[in-house]
Amino acid sequence: MLLDHGLRERGYGIFEGLTRKECEAQHPEEWARYMADHRHTPARAELDGAVAARMQAAVARAGARTDGAGGAVLVVSHGGSIRALIAAATGWRPAPMGNGDTYRVTLGPDDVVRDPALLP
Repeated sequence: MLLDHGLRERGYGIFEGLTRKECEAQHPEEWARYMADHRHTPARAELDGAVAARMQAAVARAGARTDGAGGAVLVVSHGGSIRALIAAATGWRPAPMGNGDTYRVTLGPDDVVRDPALLP
């Protein structure tokens, strides 16, 4: 098992380390905007493009571990980060994920993440 920090959850800036109640109490305007549209990231939060780029790099590193033999690799990450990766790769953003949800990702020769099964 290898730990790759590229697979971590999004950095949530001013919300980092706070419960939902604490976010609402300490940053009411930011919290209301975020709850109305999760694409509105809180101040100092990691942007979708940055999340997707590091996730894609981490998935490519995991895929490289097969030594080109076409083997499978299990990659475990967080829902928000996986959703950002899928959105960047396919243009489709899945609904929030439950614990244990599974997606299959295939790497092409140019390391672009793609899988038609992910499209709606």
